[in-house]
Amino acid sequence: MATPAPLSPKAKVAVKIYADPISADPDPFTVHVSKNEEIEWQCMQDHQHGNGKCFTIEFPGESPFAGHKFHEHGAHSGLPVVPPDDNKLYKYNVTIPGVGTLDPQGGVKG
Repeated sequence: MATPAPLSPKAKVAVKIYADPISADPDPFTVHVSKNEEIEWQCMQDHQHGNGKCFTIEFPGESPFAGHKFHEHGAHSGLPVVPPDDNKLYKYNVTIPGVGTLDPQGGVKG
């Protein structure tokens, strides 16, 4: 019986969230299934992170991840749960309390 190959550790792709002006970098983000990548959402505001001050990320429709909503600095998306598609982008919303909402995109590649 063959031994399954060990899983590679997850690789982080940083998506930086800025408040002034509200933006996400990169936009669109790309994660690669072959590289075992997941998103790490990073708050770039100069404040103490946590307690609902940073942001909320929400995929209002289809999400490429198991979760549809992520909160706060350092949140991880987990690995993609959809097949790679070089032509498909997923819309998500970034909401920053007291600032507003942005609607960037992201994709999953092979």
